[in-house]
Amino acid sequence: MSENVSLRQTTIQIKICPPGEPSRLTTMQATGRLGYYPYGRADVLTFKPVRRRYRALVVENRFLRAVIIPDLGAHLYSLYDRLNKRQCFACPPVIKYGRVHLRGAWGPLGIECNFPRGHTVSSSWPVQWSCRRGSDGEATISIAAYHWCTRMHWEADFTLRPDDARLHVHTRLSNPTDVPYGFMYWANAAVWMSQSFRMQVRATMADVAGEIIPFPVYKGRDWTWYRNRPHSSDLFAIAPGQSWFAGYDYQRRQGVMHVADPKIMPGKKFFSWGCGDDGLTWGRVFATEPEHYGELQAGLAENQGMVSRFEPGSALEFDELWYPASYHSDDLNR
Repeated sequence: MSENVSLRQTTIQIKICPPGEPSRLTTMQATGRLGYYPYGRADVLTFKPVRRRYRALVVENRFLRAVIIPDLGAHLYSLYDRLNKRQCFACPPVIKYGRVHLRGAWGPLGIECNFPRGHTVSSSWPVQWSCRRGSDGEATISIAAYHWCTRMHWEADFTLRPDDARLHVHTRLSNPTDVPYGFMYWANAAVWMSQSFRMQVRATMADVAGEIIPFPVYKGRDWTWYRNRPHSSDLFAIAPGQSWFAGYDYQRRQGVMHVADPKIMPGKKFFSWGCGDDGLTWGRVFATEPEHYGELQAGLAENQGMVSRFEPGSALEFDELWYPASYHSDDLNR
């Protein structure tokens, strides 16, 4: 007999190095292809953790528990694998910020929703939210925000269903204005990476820093392995027609998989700060040491140099699946 999915609002305490308040004096400065007016920047960072209590929205079935903290921005805070008793995505014990996005302060956490640019204006700041139950026993948490630079809007529904070990994400983007805008959308999943972390994807070519290279092996290096990425780099797998990609850590024996319609969401990105000394510096910035942190990203374009045209009065909807992958054999395929 199927069990209904639980849905609740609670309060949790977390350790955080909170950023300073955004400047009240905004700027017309453009960073990337869009500026961030009328938003202010939070360039003042703090480095001493404090304990704070936050409202948390929790949806849970017998396989997974998903948590969203709307006041921390456009993120899924965590996805807990109840069968294997571990987090699917990076969920740092201390949330610490660095100056890496349009409004300054940003930190790695769960799954980040990015529209109309990467590390967008709502990444680290409160978003709207709602909760609802479905007629078939499923439960959904929605988060949403206006992008006041353009007056465009995004909304993401995170749903768990009875007897289903997958997180369903349904996203709606809209341009209700009377002018066209350029846009991109990328779902950015933060994951822990040991030296035995490997990107899993069916592809024979990849885009690295704008250069198309054979994949996975190029110049004697297998680019799917985190240990072969000493410096910060973006890798976009060119995998036409492939609906899935994943990351798997053979040391931890756990991974995460993403599935979407490749005609709508072809982008498959493997980002690493690098396992060399310069890359590990970011572990100190974000207080993730001794863990290594990287990203699996899924997008509406094949790479992040591509910007789509969003016509006036138009909207776009699409679906994704994220779910944990575990492997219990002694054959580690190294």
